[in-house]
Amino acid sequence: MSNHLNIYFDARMIGYSGIGTQIEEVISRLYQNSEIHLTLIGNKNKIQSIFPFINNIIEFNAPIYSLKEQFFFPAKSSKEGIFHFPHYNAPIKHLKQSIVIIHDLIHLDSEEFKKLHYRFYAKTLISQILKKAKAIITVSEYTKKRLQEEFHTDQNNIFVNYNGINQKVFYPATKKEILEFKIKYQLPDKFLLVVGIGKKHKNLDGLLLALKELWKKQHLLLPLVIAGTNKKIPEYVKPIIDEEIKQWIFFLPFIPKEELRILYSSAFLFLMPSKLEGFGFPLLEAMACNVPTISSNRASLPEIGGDATIYFDPYSIQEIQKTILKVCNDANLRKDLIRKGKSQVKKFSWDQHVKKLIEIYKKYY
Repeated sequence: MSNHLNIYFDARMIGYSGIGTQIEEVISRLYQNSEIHLTLIGNKNKIQSIFPFINNIIEFNAPIYSLKEQFFFPAKSSKEGIFHFPHYNAPIKHLKQSIVIIHDLIHLDSEEFKKLHYRFYAKTLISQILKKAKAIITVSEYTKKRLQEEFHTDQNNIFVNYNGINQKVFYPATKKEILEFKIKYQLPDKFLLVVGIGKKHKNLDGLLLALKELWKKQHLLLPLVIAGTNKKIPEYVKPIIDEEIKQWIFFLPFIPKEELRILYSSAFLFLMPSKLEGFGFPLLEAMACNVPTISSNRASLPEIGGDATIYFDPYSIQEIQKTILKVCNDANLRKDLIRKGKSQVKKFSWDQHVKKLIEIYKKYY
């Protein structure tokens, strides 16, 4: 047996938001670790656009959730070693040699994915993972608990390993950067911010219904900036946006990764209205940029936000309104949330995440 741990890492979702962030942060640290011999599986050009120095790549471009990935996913080039699958779309034929990350159960829990084929696919694959994989890693206690409830299991090979926040990527912008950013994107001086909001469980409709009333009654004079939809209005919110409130809403185009911290830093208040989350990157990203936050009290969010945010019931329009007004009208509370946010972010480290990941590799190698 060699001194190295041979890890075959499915990197096809590199560049995606959420899971893609985890993949990038983990690969960059595994590659530098002398104990790990890393082989990446995916699109070589895409991988090398981010990691030009990595050459140990097996070309494989089957779409995620496809039959092709189930039947044709490459085998390991040596008997030793384990597969790392960063999402539950793992090929069943390799599960006995795999460690699989399950971020959330959104394909089972969200109304948006209630069609039978979504439910069947997710249920079949996750039940196979629980039966066959060497280990399963979730990114929150919430997801672990949902897995155990949904699949009636208390098996001891399910581990929680929190994501991190890269504070070299997310940190407060300067006043000059903020001013230039607002001019570039024609943004108002003060605004509320919400990001990554295209899917229905993100609850942009609930947030807009709450704001609509506040704007119409002039209880709130702050507009809402929406990022992460590439200027497109998600179908599920179109009926809510009438002529009267259009003037209060700004849809941003695609924002490059290096400008995200300036976007967060520019906001007066960051809002996280989701009904379902497996982790909740944006909440911590906003905190890392010294922005006060308010958040839904559902799913993983209270676990990730700790005492550094003010929570509301995402199903209650009145509670969303009350929480927005409470924080907008209290400068001391906003200062306190910024201070607590700085501490909360420090609890989530990619170095710690990878250290724990390697411990799990060793345990099941």
